[in-house]
Amino acid sequence: MPREIRVRILIVEDEVRRHTASEELPPVDERETITIEQRESIGFSLIFRAMFAIYPKRTLPGLVLTPTEAFLYNAVLFSYGLVLTSYYGVSSGNVAVIATITSTAM
Repeated sequence: MPREIRVRILIVEDEVRRHTASEELPPVDERETITIEQRESIGFSLIFRAMFAIYPKRTLPGLVLTPTEAFLYNAVLFSYGLVLTSYYGVSSGNVAVIATITSTAM
């Protein structure tokens, strides 16, 4: 096991000890362990299988909410300058300044 992984494991174990106020961690049952294997690449078939076979109830909201968020974000972003100039009387030269200040304040 590489040194970096051992260091990270020790950090996680220390965090668990602090949160549980325990000096010694309980032993792990071998039946509850998992094995993580790195793959060369993950194809689209695995992604689609996870989306539609393993998590079908999460797929539909994800497919609906992601484009909705993008649409609303763009609607606000691109109409913000129009709102500032039309309704608040801000000169077009100051729109970028106000937009920058507003976006960094959020």
